[in-house]
Amino acid sequence: VAPFLSLCACAPGRLIRTKAWILLTLAFLSMRLFGWPNTVRVWRHATPRREDRRSDHSGGKLLDAIEAVVIGAIASHPCAVSCKERALCCHALARAAGAPSKIVLGVDLVPFAMHCWCECGSRILADRYDGNCDRFTPVIAYS
Repeated sequence: VAPFLSLCACAPGRLIRTKAWILLTLAFLSMRLFGWPNTVRVWRHATPRREDRRSDHSGGKLLDAIEAVVIGAIASHPCAVSCKERALCCHALARAAGAPSKIVLGVDLVPFAMHCWCECGSRILADRYDGNCDRFTPVIAYS
């Protein structure tokens, strides 16, 4: 999994639609084969953050492009992609582009539910942000 992941995370602007689709597939398979802790560990090591001289990615076109591509890839993906796969894909593409991102795992106690999302600064990527993540209390963040 790691070699394919590293390959998809390099040169983020080239073939980004194909890379997003492959990343979603890898995330889907990794989650089912290895579970959450092992998947996150491998993804964090296989997608090192590239340094970028731009200081503010939170409102930029780069994050808009990543978000649009991931949402489009999810819409055409044959697997049932959940929040975990979406967060892993956004995180890998954002890190490859040099944007500081983190995966956040949150919990809501009543009714009990867990949710996962990718944050770049104060922006939540590809999660149809309408306050959905606000009801969850962040428990852990992976950067």
